[in-house]
Amino acid sequence: GEALALDQDARAAALALPVLERYVIADDVEFEDASETVARGLLLGSASAERLAQAGVPTPEPGVFATVPWDGGDLLVLRRDLGRVPAYEWVLPAPSLPSLAERLAVDVLAPAVLEAVRVGEAVPAYGYELDEQTMPLEARLEHRAVAFDKGCYPGQEPVVMAHHRGKPANLLVRVVLDGDTSLEPGAPLLRDGRPIGRVTTIAPGTPTRALALVRHALAEEGQSFALEGGGEARVLGADESRDATA
Repeated sequence: GEALALDQDARAAALALPVLERYVIADDVEFEDASETVARGLLLGSASAERLAQAGVPTPEPGVFATVPWDGGDLLVLRRDLGRVPAYEWVLPAPSLPSLAERLAVDVLAPAVLEAVRVGEAVPAYGYELDEQTMPLEARLEHRAVAFDKGCYPGQEPVVMAHHRGKPANLLVRVVLDGDTSLEPGAPLLRDGRPIGRVTTIAPGTPTRALALVRHALAEEGQSFALEGGGEARVLGADESRDATA
């Protein structure tokens, strides 16, 4: 209709809003923070579709929204899988949250479990792999986040140049860490004593797996890097990393 809903990490929204306001020139546009009036959640796992169906909620195809009346308001459901793991995001008026939670009858997911799934499927998240300095191609989001056939947009030139060169400066990879277990996100990855990348997310487990952004030329399976506190990080192949969190 006459409104758009923009779903963002709160930290990203604080940066994005001033940028959006600069482009309000001729049209009558108002911005409203709806974070206190809506509830947002994620239903994750192989039984997700079955639980939604049992609650009378439609299960859309990947990338598609479905809207269903719920408790006097609208429940919005989006199928957005985490790699191979079925996942449904939902948004509804905050007062309707208890009724949905009761009907779904699901367990609350521990943050550490979600991080393990996210790392295993190499799904980037804002504040970790993504910020205002990260290009979509570096996070391997070009097929989901960029329309290369649309008109001009801010930042188009460097994005298109990297796309046609086929190699952004850095690239998101999965790594296994062997050594320093006290690492924090942002820890550098070293080659010959020089930083060539950084760890972005660390998932608990044995062995310790993580996501990292490294130089494009070194983002290949088997490449290894030194850790500042001792030990090394080795780039994993797709099957090797994913099987551990399936």
